[in-house]
Amino acid sequence: MTCKTSFLLSSSLPPGDLLWSQIHEGKLGPLLYSSRLKIQDRTPSEAWRGQFRHDYIRSSISHREYRQQVAHLLEAASAHDIPVMVLRGTRLAEKLYSDPAVRMYTDIDLLVRRAQLEQVKSLAQELGFHRLPGSLSDTFFERNHYHLLYVSRTTGIPLEVHWSMAPPFSIQRIDYEELFGRARQTRIAGVPGLTPSPEDDLILQAVHLSKHASSLQGLCGPRLTALCLKESLLPWMIDLDRFLALHPQLDWDAIARRSRSWEVAGPVLAALNTVAEVLGTGVPRPPRSELERAAYSGTLEHMVGRMSRGRDPLSRGFRALHRRLLGSTAAVCLYAELARFLFPPRAWVIRHAPLRGSPIFLRRLAHTARSFGHMARLAWSLAQQTVSRMVMRSRRPRATVPERTTAQG
Repeated sequence: MTCKTSFLLSSSLPPGDLLWSQIHEGKLGPLLYSSRLKIQDRTPSEAWRGQFRHDYIRSSISHREYRQQVAHLLEAASAHDIPVMVLRGTRLAEKLYSDPAVRMYTDIDLLVRRAQLEQVKSLAQELGFHRLPGSLSDTFFERNHYHLLYVSRTTGIPLEVHWSMAPPFSIQRIDYEELFGRARQTRIAGVPGLTPSPEDDLILQAVHLSKHASSLQGLCGPRLTALCLKESLLPWMIDLDRFLALHPQLDWDAIARRSRSWEVAGPVLAALNTVAEVLGTGVPRPPRSELERAAYSGTLEHMVGRMSRGRDPLSRGFRALHRRLLGSTAAVCLYAELARFLFPPRAWVIRHAPLRGSPIFLRRLAHTARSFGHMARLAWSLAQQTVSRMVMRSRRPRATVPERTTAQG
């Protein structure tokens, strides 16, 4: 781990305090503090060393709280016979790192079967989790999203309950019944829990990384390293690097076959190539070649990537608008996902578009019409939610403000 991180942090680094600020914001402070790395003969100042020590202590305390909460969730789910997978967070911190405190994380991600979502929602509420006030209804998210967000009333820990890994307009076709059918029993946070098979686990981690890394397409070398640091992608990349080191006997034929079947060969290939480029992770070339044959075109990702990192006025305006709407540059993946949905690659159209047996242009036209229909329903439901919230706000009685008196000052 140390040598890989040293290699990563050895090229095209920002100057001065900006480097240490990006390490802190990218949740790498505990790792840097624990390993005592020297970076290009640059050492953090006393103030930054104190900050990284604070990050490590905070991560250690946080991990204990998250671990206890995960244990409660798994025990309660087991008592109700509900299969639950812990996707990342506590599970990967304990599985991939000798000291879980070096891997900072900020939420709990659970994957459940869609058919059991109502049971899991009731269970989360029984354990003290609640939806954020003012958020859209569960019905809206269940119809148009892929997870629900809860927050613990006592600890403030966020909980994401997933029934999918992508929005309904995604071109991905992950078979979650297969995923649960191959899941293995293990111990997570000290209690029995489900974990994906190693091959499925690799695919899920790669898909998650590439979802947040659309802007990395087409970059290489020092520029790619610098952008990974700036976009806080390194913790997920280090997870994938360590996972591959711990599983040298992966069934790569199964990985390529499932990636093709689930229509995620492109994201898996992008993640593996990025980790190999930045961390020097050893990914066998034959599997990557097999994934390349099944991967969809990266043209749209390249276009989105240029817009997200360009210096021309149009790109700067795009980023400013994006931050105003979504707040995070990492969420730029939504644009690439939406573009792939509206204009999918030819191979996907042949396999999944309507009007099977018709000419390709008719099938693409039918898919586009269906896509716009879905987006119209999404926009309409969002508008309904917005209007209903405005009406409720207008009907809410206003609190009376007492008149200011001399005694009140």
